[in-house]
Amino acid sequence: MTVRRVLLLPLGLIGLLSTCSEPTSSGALIGFGRVAVRAVAPPSLSRFAPSLVLEQVKAVVGRNNSQAETFTVLDSTIVPFNDNQNSVATNLRLFLQDAETLEVRLDYQTSDGTFLFVASQQVIVRPGATVSTPALQPFYVGPGFNIAFMSLSPFDSVLSAGDALTFDPTPTDANQQPVAQFYVSWATDDPRIPIDARGRIVAPNVTKLLNITASTPNGTVATTTVGILGSAALGITPDSVEKLPNGTQLFQVTVGALRTSQFIWSVNGVDGGSAEFGTIDSQGFYIAPATTPNPSKFKVCARDAAAPALREGCAVVVIKAVPSVGADLVVINDQNIFDGTAMDSSPGNRQFVRNIITFSGSGPRASQKGVLYDRGRNSPCLANGECSDTANGPIDGVIKAAGYTIAKQDFYTQLTSIPANVKVIFLWMPLIFYQESEVNVLKRFAAEGGRIVFIGERVGFYTDTGISVENQLLLNMGSQMTNLANEFDCGFYFETPAASLRPNPLLQGISSLLYACAAEIQAGPNDFPLFYDVTNTHLLAAVTKVDVTPIQNTRQQAMPLAGRRPALPVTGARGIGGTNR
Repeated sequence: MTVRRVLLLPLGLIGLLSTCSEPTSSGALIGFGRVAVRAVAPPSLSRFAPSLVLEQVKAVVGRNNSQAETFTVLDSTIVPFNDNQNSVATNLRLFLQDAETLEVRLDYQTSDGTFLFVASQQVIVRPGATVSTPALQPFYVGPGFNIAFMSLSPFDSVLSAGDALTFDPTPTDANQQPVAQFYVSWATDDPRIPIDARGRIVAPNVTKLLNITASTPNGTVATTTVGILGSAALGITPDSVEKLPNGTQLFQVTVGALRTSQFIWSVNGVDGGSAEFGTIDSQGFYIAPATTPNPSKFKVCARDAAAPALREGCAVVVIKAVPSVGADLVVINDQNIFDGTAMDSSPGNRQFVRNIITFSGSGPRASQKGVLYDRGRNSPCLANGECSDTANGPIDGVIKAAGYTIAKQDFYTQLTSIPANVKVIFLWMPLIFYQESEVNVLKRFAAEGGRIVFIGERVGFYTDTGISVENQLLLNMGSQMTNLANEFDCGFYFETPAASLRPNPLLQGISSLLYACAAEIQAGPNDFPLFYDVTNTHLLAAVTKVDVTPIQNTRQQAMPLAGRRPALPVTGARGIGGTNR
């Protein structure tokens, strides 16, 4: 005979369980709330210790009391996770007496609980409802965070087509002692020549100078170069560019040159070039023609004056009246274009955001569905709430409705890599200068087809430091755009007339844009104007193709942690502009 036991519950608890939430006498809700958590894969890093294996993620939700420096755990769970997964989802359940702002923490761990990566996000949880966290970008906190210097071997190597080479990093701490356990991410400056997670490359049949970069999660960087010898005798840097009419480019012979070599430069087979296809001087400085030629794609070549028949190399040039999408840098000197008022009031502003993210281009980034907000370099609009999560709700909604995910970087950490799923990165009014290695990370991102959106402002809001950060980064990315720091159309929101908009895929389907109190841009020969103020006089936004050539192509260097590095002087297009502040 089977005996069944019946558990009698108080009527109030039965009602609570059946309805998920119940109003109290004060009108507040009481019941269970849920948090849907999605943990995404951390940056792709090479593991240099057998014990540093990511095997699980611990998801925790709780109350964070920053004043008392306490964290009260309300629920937690551990889910398996490994290097082959892009993401993992789980749910947390907690009992609440009213809506609360809680903190979700993700701890990426080894099987024994060693922390490797962490991520966190505040969420508002309500009884009877489920809230989903955005995709959070984890950052490394595990072994090897004491690395202060790193070198690579071999350095300044030469490979023939088909040869393979594996690089070996050697990190040390501040006392020059070896560090045994660490992670490294690898990159080359040419997405056509990949490097695997162990630092191995295979040389293709090209002649060029390839830059190799190894980065640790704490920002220590080591670089070296590889000269690849293909069928061409000389390697030209850059080996392909897209230019506007009247645009400029400095070409250099970086592989195959002798110390005494002098070169004869030609454009589309004509020494020194022509008015139709552009001209080039003896130093490789090229000036594009005033109009788009036919054909618009041709070669710029260099040959050794001492042996012209034996030693020659070429680069491909494409002239376009309107720049192609992707691998570009969009500069907008007014963050109000993306605020709640403008986004809610203007269909043009919403379409502008869709155009920014939904482009189709070449490179592995162009097919991705991730957007990254970087507001962590002391952005004043985050500090005063103008680009906070609440204020950015409308722009977030447009991006998510287009099928994209958003990750947000709201704390400062040195930029060593950009997640592989990111297609567009928004730089919200940074106040911390970008170091040389960080500029090169952005250049690699662009070389892979990604788009960078820089949001600047007038000097009264952005400050002199911010204007300097903006202008120096633009210079280092190959643009001659300058934020003039002045301001136009302040006091309330202004609507651009159609005449102020220029033909560009970024403005397709847009008849007007809403903005408020913007700073003027001075554009250079390689910069394409996007839109002007209401008088169609003062440029407020522009776009440029990124010069993906790494800045300061030096021999191998070992860079210390940020803060220990001496200030670097401004040195023209290859300067850094200052140290972190």
